[in-house]
Amino acid sequence: SPDAKTIVFSALQGGTGDIYSVNLETQEITNLTKDDFADYGPTYSPDGKFLAFFSIPDNALKRIALAGGAVTMLAPTELPFGVHWDESGIVFSQASKGIFRVSPDGGTPELLVKLADDEMASVPQVLPGGKAVLFSVKKIAENWDTGKVVVQVLGGERKTLVDGAADGRYLASGDLVYARGINLLATRFDLSSLSVSGPAVVVAEGVRRGGVNAAGSAV
Repeated sequence: SPDAKTIVFSALQGGTGDIYSVNLETQEITNLTKDDFADYGPTYSPDGKFLAFFSIPDNALKRIALAGGAVTMLAPTELPFGVHWDESGIVFSQASKGIFRVSPDGGTPELLVKLADDEMASVPQVLPGGKAVLFSVKKIAENWDTGKVVVQVLGGERKTLVDGAADGRYLASGDLVYARGINLLATRFDLSSLSVSGPAVVVAEGVRRGGVNAAGSAV
């Protein structure tokens, strides 16, 4: 969470599952979506008070308060390959269809990034300032170890930041973290020039991460 006091996660078993929050001080675990069904991939709102997540049976993005309460439908979607909520809205990837953004109040998603017919994208993030999107991209028939971490100015050109990597994320510290194989790495990232600089540093080794197979199915 933005205040580093909770962690949320989804636990799926046999096609069903819920989203849970963990209080890092008390270790208390709360089931937030026990009245919903088969929920996946939670992401915090910028203020940490809400979560956006994907409902598998409803094929839709939904919203719920971290304190609990009613679930709100935001927009119908297919399984998103990464969801990120920032001040500009909720950004998500629709595999090969592109990267979209929807209002936290719901509505029709807008297309932010169009992909080539043989490409798919994941883990999009609108960078501070709202002028560019960071995401990972690969050929549909290949795996993510052959992918790229890229940045694209909205309405402009795409720029490769890291080749042979995926799961890129910009941090407020000015670092870009990404996955390569089973390792998590970090390098400096300049927002003004949208470029990386300096050597990459291994942050963690032996990290198991999610991905997709050649057909685009979640694994």
